[in-house]
Formats: sequence, C-alpha cells, structure tokens
Amino acid sequence: MSIAEANLDLPSNFTGLVKLFPLPNLVLFPGVIQPLHIFEPRYRKLMEDAVSSDQLIAIARLKPDAALNHNEPAISTTVCVGKIVTHAELPDGRFNLLLLGAQRATVIREIATDLPYRMADVKIAKTPQDPMDVDDDSIRAQASRLFRRLVATDESLDSEAVGQLLNDHLPLGMLMDLLTFSSNAELRDQQDILETFDIDIRARKVIEILQSRLVSLEQPELRFPPSFSYN
Repeated sequence: MSIAEANLDLPSNFTGLVKLFPLPNLVLFPGVIQPLHIFEPRYRKLMEDAVSSDQLIAIARLKPDAALNHNEPAISTTVCVGKIVTHAELPDGRFNLLLLGAQRATVIREIATDLPYRMADVKIAKTPQDPMDVDDDSIRAQASRLFRRLVATDESLDSEAVGQLLNDHLPLGMLMDLLTFSSNAELRDQQDILETFDIDIRARKVIEILQSRLVSLEQPELRFPPSFSYN
C-alpha cells in the first residue's frame, strides 16, 4: 500500500476524546507509520483500552522544559491522532504496534479521570485543499531536489524510500510533512511543522529546514583559529 492510499479518516463516531501518549523524542505526522514498543504499566493499560475501543492514540510531544518527574508534564497542544494498524501483545504484557498518523488536532482541555494515563478533548484540524498556487509545481520540484541532495549526502537516511515518497503524487501538505519526518529534522522543527496548518507557510518552512540541513552537512567546518599566513 502506498502512502497515497492510506486511509487517514477517523471513525465516524469520533467524539474528540483521545488517549494521550506523551513522548519526549517523537513527533508523529499524518501519513507516517510509526513502530512503538509499549512497556510502562500505565501505557499497557492505554493500549488495552485503545484496542478494545476506538483503536486511536494521540501522540503528544513533551515540551523540552517539561518536568519529567511530574505526573502530568507539560505537552505541546498540537498533537497527531494515530490509528493502530497492527499490534501484538507479548507474554509479559508489553505491546509492539504500528501506529499510522491520521489527523492533526489541537488539545482543547485535558480530562480528569481515574485512569493511569492522560486523556484530552481535542479539535481535529480541518484538512485544507492544496493551495491553488501557480508556484505549486515549482515548490514541489524545489523540495524534491533538496531532499534528493540530502539523501545523497546523509547516509543515515533511507534512500530506498525516496522513490516512492517523491513519485506518489501526494497532497502538498502531506508531502511537506513526510519530507520533514524523513529528513530527520530537529524535533523542534518537526513540532513547528506539525503546528503549521497553513500549507503555503508550511512548504516555505520545510524548504528552509532542508536547506539548513544541507548546509550543515555539505559546508566544511571552518577552522578556528585559521592557519598562520606568511603573506
């Protein structure tokens, strides 16, 4: 199944109530399939409840300055609601799963419960159509060129995934999301892109991120202090 064929729709009876899975080092985007390993008891309970109900989990990034020893450390209010694609419960109660990012959402408020995990009422972001912009093709072309250069420069990136990602005619907004994720952009940049609902602005930001990544990889480090000159 190609990314373009993935079903990102939420259940028709979705009420806006989501189970929160806060993580410090992950930003989930719509269209991304993320493997996860669940081992903490409270999140095992989250998985049990998700599997037996709506099969949805909202990934929220913990704020960098969040107090991790606090029961409810601060999270970014823009999250991604994901759909459980497949899962396996291990004999000791841990879970392995694949989570498909489905929809951006804004946390309206967290819900007080007796459950060991956090829950929130969220508003799903409206999915805008691609902007009717005469520069749409040039934006795609520029982003694709930069990403190909990045993959050729950074051996840690998955070169095999480039072809499908760039050949599928994805909506511009999704393409920008996937380029951000696939380029291993800084987490703060990934969260910024997740929070950027306007597709034109998102595209410009992604191009800047790709350019910055390339500069950091291609530009030789300046030597300081410089060698002594005899001239």
